[in-house]
Amino acid sequence: MFVGNYAHSLDSKGRVVLPAKYRRYLDGSENAFYLSQAEGCLALWLPEAFDQTVERFRERVRAGTLEKAALDGLYSNSEQVKPDTQGRILLPERLISFAGLDTDVTLVGQGDHVAIWDSTRWAESSAERDAKVAEAFAAGMGI
Repeated sequence: MFVGNYAHSLDSKGRVVLPAKYRRYLDGSENAFYLSQAEGCLALWLPEAFDQTVERFRERVRAGTLEKAALDGLYSNSEQVKPDTQGRILLPERLISFAGLDTDVTLVGQGDHVAIWDSTRWAESSAERDAKVAEAFAAGMGI
């Protein structure tokens, strides 16, 4: 499970260093992560989680609750990425542009994937996010 958040920077080539805690999921594996568009950010998936996401999209297309264009967009705007020996992944320019990423980015564990946010946009939403967690605990979701 991916948890935590980590501040990093994009280098001049559009690469970002993955935290060691995230890279370890691929240790000793020939697999790569999948990188896709998400809601206001990019999503970095392990292959199994990406496959499950694709299958959820397919099911919704079959059920008529999602247009096929969404599935087509997921496929066409996703990339396989593998960390280099220094733990960096290359973010394609079109995905950097989609997510509005600047130099400073925040990698955020989201359970089954990692979200890559522009750090300013991530910080701007922190008060609302923290309030929602507090509400959930107050509503009996916690101890």
